[in-house]
Amino acid sequence: MSFINFNWKIKAKTKKRGAIIFGAIFFVLLITVETNDDVPFEGTDYARLTQKSLDSAFIGFGSDTTQLQTGWNKQNITPTKPIRLVGFGVQDNFEHVHDSVFVRTFFLSDGKKSVALLSFDLLFVHPVLKQEIERRIKAKTGLVDHIYYTATHTHNSFGGWGYSKLLDKVMVAGYDQDIVNDIADKVVLSIFLAKRNLSLTTTAYQSLDFSSHIRNRINGEDPIDSTFKVLKLRNDKKQDAYISTFSAHATCLYGVMSENHLSGDYPGMMSANIEKDTMALFAFCAGGIGSYSPMNTKSQLKETREYADRMTADLLSNENGFQFNDSVGLEYYDSPLFLGEPHLRLTRNLRLRPWVFRLLFGEFNPRITSLRIGNTVFIGFPAEISGELYLEEIEKARQKNINLVITSLNGSYLGYIMPDRYYYTETSKEVRWMNWFGPVSGSYFKSIIGDIVERY
Repeated sequence: MSFINFNWKIKAKTKKRGAIIFGAIFFVLLITVETNDDVPFEGTDYARLTQKSLDSAFIGFGSDTTQLQTGWNKQNITPTKPIRLVGFGVQDNFEHVHDSVFVRTFFLSDGKKSVALLSFDLLFVHPVLKQEIERRIKAKTGLVDHIYYTATHTHNSFGGWGYSKLLDKVMVAGYDQDIVNDIADKVVLSIFLAKRNLSLTTTAYQSLDFSSHIRNRINGEDPIDSTFKVLKLRNDKKQDAYISTFSAHATCLYGVMSENHLSGDYPGMMSANIEKDTMALFAFCAGGIGSYSPMNTKSQLKETREYADRMTADLLSNENGFQFNDSVGLEYYDSPLFLGEPHLRLTRNLRLRPWVFRLLFGEFNPRITSLRIGNTVFIGFPAEISGELYLEEIEKARQKNINLVITSLNGSYLGYIMPDRYYYTETSKEVRWMNWFGPVSGSYFKSIIGDIVERY
């Protein structure tokens, strides 16, 4: 009888323990997991706030035709100490420098305002880095009025310029004060030197068919932003510089990441080619990269150099197509970008609650930026935006004699912004794990681009 009682007590304790564990798991899931939010963006508070901020930004906005003055410069930002590579998950410190990485700077002025366009050979421009750059520029009173941030999105550059948050430590090697200080110092120096070399400038624009160099990696049947967009600047000393964008991810070197090469990937190699061949500064800015990969089947150094060589040859073969315009207006604005709640998807219909996401990633302070140089309009977003979202807007802009150029990664990082139809139909990691503001973020950003184009 005593044995039966003892066995019963064990079973009762086991059931009680099981109930406690089950209850704890249920409670954790209840406070950390929720279902997806499919509410359309129209009429939401965040959409209204973004609209209001755009209205305020465009008050008095207008491009006066004037004589543009520009100067340009580049500075080497290759670290002098070992630091982790970032772009392909958790990587080791780089051991070899295949090609150095740079910040390229364009200083633009119409005599009333000044803008510095910065292109970094980095994965993206993090808010921590942006904040430090702007703190230093503010201390240099009168250095520049506005900054338009871009990055090449190379996946073989260095990290150390992020938060100390858990996921930033994993994704971008956390925060290293020496790294941030060095980049910020180089940026301030580059802006100063570019400004010191100001001279009258004319501009010319081309949009070239580079369809043989890019593919849609999400769905091969879907549309592609296949044009290589390039604005050429020529000063009164007959010196040239280029600001270019393309939408193929800078991921050619995936196959050699284990060899720990630091590199600017194909954008860095293409820039080096053109700078050597033409003696001009060449800046590459990641375009609508969300959906696209390079048409480069072998991810090795040799094949990547050959890919960059082919793109170089195609660009330089179109040099005669540049028609310069002497009178060029300059305008800049930036505006807060308001969003729905961020999340990290777990399954098709379940996601982590926003407070968990913020605990892992930190807060965002995203902005929309726009820079108009003559009839070329750059619009910058803090995400890997898909080129599929703005193809129609490019045509609408062209009808207004506007060259529309979309750039990604302008000083914050919101993950991927993809067409809404992908959210529940595609299983790629870009759509599943890094679409943090879906499932209506694609249509929301598309509407913002259309709104801005209508204002010009």
